[in-house]
Amino acid sequence: MVSEIGLVEMTRQRVRPSLMQFLGETCPSCGGSGRVLSLESIEMRIERLLKRMRTRCNEKRIELFLHPEVAFHMLSESARRIIRLEKRFKMEIDVKDDPNLRREEIYVRSSKTGEDLTFLTEA
Repeated sequence: MVSEIGLVEMTRQRVRPSLMQFLGETCPSCGGSGRVLSLESIEMRIERLLKRMRTRCNEKRIELFLHPEVAFHMLSESARRIIRLEKRFKMEIDVKDDPNLRREEIYVRSSKTGEDLTFLTEA
């Protein structure tokens, strides 16, 4: 097309995937977003999930499976927070690490029955 001032306008359309798409792959940690949640944000997410789970079931003891880095943080630097959560929700929380989980993934299981409670915590 010719513009109002007499210039030819041209555009280039990509017809093949970019070289980065061809040679690269999606990051297993961030899922391709380039960012992961901070440990503090994950802690808040855990608290919200436990609150939601507590309103939907009557578990007295749960196992909380987390990425090893998150589990270490929860057991060392946030140990007091776990105690507060246990008192607040009137349940025992057993934090375990699972290297198969991504940093932001949380898996909840009943200690008594072994039942998967994760579906109760999803939005």
